Amino acid sequence: MTTDRRSILGAWRARYPVAFRALWAARTLSVGGDYIAQVALVLLAARQHNPVLAVSALFLAQTVPWLLSPLAGALAERVAPRWFMVGSELGQLVVVGVLAIVAPPFPVTLALVAAMTLLAVLFLPASQSVLPGVVSADALNEANALLRLGLNVSRALGPLVGAALLIASGVRGALLADAASFLLSAALLSALPAISPNARAATPTSDEPSENLWVSMRAGVAYITRTAIARAVVIGLFLVTLFVALDNIGLIFLAQRTFGSATTGFGALLAGYGAGMIAAPLILLPLGRRLTTLRSLLVGVALMGVGTAVCGLAPTLWLAVAAQALVGVGNGFQNVANDSLLQQTTPRPLLGRVFGIAYSAPYAALLITYALGGALLNATSPRVVFVIAGLGTLAMTGVIAWQAHTKATKSSTAAAPSRSGTAA
Repeated sequence: MTTDRRSILGAWRARYPVAFRALWAARTLSVGGDYIAQVALVLLAARQHNPVLAVSALFLAQTVPWLLSPLAGALAERVAPRWFMVGSELGQLVVVGVLAIVAPPFPVTLALVAAMTLLAVLFLPASQSVLPGVVSADALNEANALLRLGLNVSRALGPLVGAALLIASGVRGALLADAASFLLSAALLSALPAISPNARAATPTSDEPSENLWVSMRAGVAYITRTAIARAVVIGLFLVTLFVALDNIGLIFLAQRTFGSATTGFGALLAGYGAGMIAAPLILLPLGRRLTTLRSLLVGVALMGVGTAVCGLAPTLWLAVAAQALVGVGNGFQNVANDSLLQQTTPRPLLGRVFGIAYSAPYAALLITYALGGALLNATSPRVVFVIAGLGTLAMTGVIAWQAHTKATKSSTAAAPSRSGTAA
């Protein structure tokens, strides 16, 4: 029995080496710290003279920098990923340290939050593009599931820890905890292997980034435009977010107006979604070798659509909570599948740019949804908004499948072969 255990443990360590475990721990810690700080920052905004305007400004400061993701992706390919990520974490450490120690006026706080978000934007494409150099191609899907599991647990527990820290030590204590998470993350990331930046691949191609960042970004856009899988992921991220983000606007009003429970109901609905997000990677891990990545994506989007519509139609709060859990499972499937599809099918020299462009798409959609969603809610009702969001999201499974299966006619000559042998 002991020998069997050692054999299993040895196989697990070989499949997920020290570098992956360091990356997993660093990202889990960092995201947990972010959610601790988020509770403190929202509370700080709610204490301002005009709390609604202040909270809106805070979310804007945390959203707009993500539109620069394509630039971040191009930059990430010009610096060794390890030091690019470490530098981003240390930069955020400095910014959140200033917020905690100086406690500046709120307008300055917003500027610092925007700077911290920009550093997180720089971090993402580097962290996503480094994974294929850390684990083998056949372990990518499971590795992404494990990474998402850590991130989702952090998202669920971070606000609870943040609330406890606020009670024990106030806003400053919560922000210092976030600073400590960045310091630990940077220390863990320094243990990653010295993987060369994607821009310095041994075999140059016409897609190599030039010295001009604009030309480099255009090459990334051109690759996505002509490559079916990448195009399907980006279009899916934009269109799905455009619909499903109506949930963000309507959830509190669904709890308040429909179920008559603004506090308990809202918390229960959020908890249901969080539980689904945690469950998704746990479901995917045993299915990782049997369910193709593209099917995982389509199933995830379909579950989000069905869950959102059912939430809007639910006759009771607890059925709505169960529907939100289904949305969380679907979103978890979508997140893992998007990451894996891009890593499996994108040439290494383009990974940073492709991830940067792909993950700017949902933030562009968020700005549109946030601008128009309130008017839709005022003109209809929370139930109607959720049904529209759900049916629109469900329809996007057809769009994504159609885009992904144009490969034979539009991208067979342009797309690079998958390192795992299949794109889906």
